[in-house]
Amino acid sequence: MAVRIVSAVADRNSLPVDSLPPLYESIEPDALEELVGHAATIHDTELVVQFSYAGCIVTIRGSKEISVENEALHRMP
Repeated sequence: MAVRIVSAVADRNSLPVDSLPPLYESIEPDALEELVGHAATIHDTELVVQFSYAGCIVTIRGSKEISVENEALHRMP
């Protein structure tokens, strides 16, 4: 999942993957993987995890859907 997150953020910002900071500076990748994996085994549970990474808001829904939005869009004027 960590590779998918970094790739999605790089794509969103039109940057090479290796130009982004390590994901672990924003979230613990192993803990995230465990949380998502555990939630996938529980029926009737909807997991939503949201965190900031490299100027973006990353949202994970369930075990597969990753969305990336520009963090500036979430700031209040």
